[in-house]
Amino acid sequence: MLEKKADRIRFIGMSKNELGPTPQDRGTLGTCLWTARKSQGWSLREAEEQSAVSNAYISQIESGTMPKPSPGILLKLSNTYKIPYQQLMEMAGHLAPAGTATKRRGALPTSTLADIDLTEDEEKEVRQYIAFIKMRGRQSS
Repeated sequence: MLEKKADRIRFIGMSKNELGPTPQDRGTLGTCLWTARKSQGWSLREAEEQSAVSNAYISQIESGTMPKPSPGILLKLSNTYKIPYQQLMEMAGHLAPAGTATKRRGALPTSTLADIDLTEDEEKEVRQYIAFIKMRGRQSS
């Protein structure tokens, strides 16, 4: 009983916004980023310092009020939180989940990246740039 009374006292006069969104309110992307930030032990301001993304914008993404941040912001957060970029792009709805998109044969052979002597980081950047171009093309359609 004392525990319930203490909880009521703690929350008296606090609005739902002051208490923060529930995990259900956050959405998948928001929950993922909130969890990653908390696992680092970072405040919003510390996350801002690490990512160069404003703490207000991070808060909006985490709370679900900004459910589809730009690919550039997601790249910064991916690098900061060490979450795969493709995963964040899928959660934000910029890319279809892996394995669900139908593949088409294009002008580039499937071995194009394998034939070029790229480091792992260079290949990752090329793949991210290709994902960005594909996403940009979908937006203009």
